[in-house]
Amino acid sequence: HTYGGHDSPEACKVYETLGQVDESIDRMGGMKIQWTTWFGWPHDLAVQRRAEWIPRYFIACVAADVERDGLYAWEGDCGILQNTTQPATASVHALAKMIEGRRFAGLIGHDENLWVCVFEHAGRPLAVGWSPAGNALWTVGVRDGFSVHDLFGSPMSVQATAGKITVHVTGA
Repeated sequence: HTYGGHDSPEACKVYETLGQVDESIDRMGGMKIQWTTWFGWPHDLAVQRRAEWIPRYFIACVAADVERDGLYAWEGDCGILQNTTQPATASVHALAKMIEGRRFAGLIGHDENLWVCVFEHAGRPLAVGWSPAGNALWTVGVRDGFSVHDLFGSPMSVQATAGKITVHVTGA
């Protein structure tokens, strides 16, 4: 159970900790898979923050080669439901729809300013990025037919110049 208290997945070092667990599994002979069972953030944390952090947690786990994640989803201390649907419900749904049918291709980079992971299907990449600091610019080359979406899957208007775009990346 990897609850983070009131800290972000990056401040909790979820990716690094799960990597250390994976190394321990390998040292003990491997042949095991890593799961997180219950995780979440308490309801006294701002709903927008939970909506941002839960997808980031899922992606950090994928990057750390975790086989399965178990989000505590019911009403209760750390669930994504609290008498009504919360923004976290929508952000988790948007992430699931975006990466559906795709495999994790790699972690391009991660630091305190910017995380970028790539998923792919049939050679078509999907980059997922966020800024733990809440404010970063990311410039990337694009092909025809690219699109940029926010945390909830809504399209964002971005213009390509000379085959590149610069995206203002937030914690979402």
